[in-house]
Amino acid sequence: MLAVLDTAVAEIATLERYLAALKKQKRGLMQKLLTGEWRVNPSKRKPARDNSAHRSATF
Repeated sequence: MLAVLDTAVAEIATLERYLAALKKQKRGLMQKLLTGEWRVNPSKRKPARDNSAHRSATF
């Protein structure tokens, strides 16, 4: 039982570190976009995919 809890605690710690790294990356990316260091060219973006055909008409 103790090994299971130790494994769970280790997994939670790993996921928390991963989440912190993603938040740091997002913060850095947003900073570059908001300061204009990086620019987004909307003409090169792919059009949004229409998922309406995948939705069920009946509920």
